[in-house]
Amino acid sequence: MSAYGIPMSAQNRVIGGPEWMRSQSERYEVNAKIDESILAAMQKMSPADQQRQVSLMQQSLLLSRFGLKAHVETRELPIYALVPDKAGTHLIEATVDEKPQLSYVPDARGAVLTAKAADLQEFSHAPFLSGIHRIVVDQTGLHGRYNFVLKWSSRMEQGAGDGIEVAIGD
Repeated sequence: MSAYGIPMSAQNRVIGGPEWMRSQSERYEVNAKIDESILAAMQKMSPADQQRQVSLMQQSLLLSRFGLKAHVETRELPIYALVPDKAGTHLIEATVDEKPQLSYVPDARGAVLTAKAADLQEFSHAPFLSGIHRIVVDQTGLHGRYNFVLKWSSRMEQGAGDGIEVAIGD
């Protein structure tokens, strides 16, 4: 997934392929080493360019060593969008000295997530959000770090569609 720029929280975006790709018990660890001269050149690149270069190297390795053939295509998928309330945000801005922390507690009725000093763009890619079976997109336009509590019902985790109740508070 990293070779093709797919966030780890978006496992449902990989379509097709053998069943072992989705298996939790059949995992592989691939160790590779970057040539010193290539590494030196990469250190002069921006972080985004470095990530693109690593992705291309991973794709090449997967093709040459494992015969992996894949392609990227664009599809319309259902999403959840983080959007600001019409009356304004109710988020509490974190203080400068607060450390980022996420606490996720599922229960029979749904789940409760407590976020401290969370960046909403980073939050929208959090791995535990893969359980809601939709991509989460930050459309708040908010920059900075915030403290909040997010509660949702088990209907949301089952992909219930419209009318899902999500409460954000302090």
